Amino acid sequence: MSWSYNSYLSYQESIYKLKQVNFTELLFRTKLDVSVLRMYGCTAFLQVPKEKRKALDDQSEECILIGYGSGNIYRLLSKKTRKLIIARDVKFEET
Repeated sequence: MSWSYNSYLSYQESIYKLKQVNFTELLFRTKLDVSVLRMYGCTAFLQVPKEKRKALDDQSEECILIGYGSGNIYRLLSKKTRKLIIARDVKFEET
C-alpha cells in the first residue's frame, strides 16, 4: 500500500470515529472482539493434556506470550524447554 492510501484510510477512520462508528466495523459489518488480546511478554499457563502427564506431573506449563495465531490461538515460548508452542488452552497472569 502506498503512503497516500494509508493516510486516506486513517482519515476515513477518524471521520467514522467522530460518528461513533469504527471504520473496520463499517467495512466488515461486525464488532471487533478484543477480549482475546493480551499483553506481549505476560506469563501464560498452558494446560497439559491428561494423556501427556503422569500421576504427579504438573497440570500446567509456565510460558511467555510471544504472539497470536489465527482465531483464538496463542504462540507461546516455554520457559522450561525454550520451544515454541501454539495452543488454545491458556490462562494468563497479567500484572
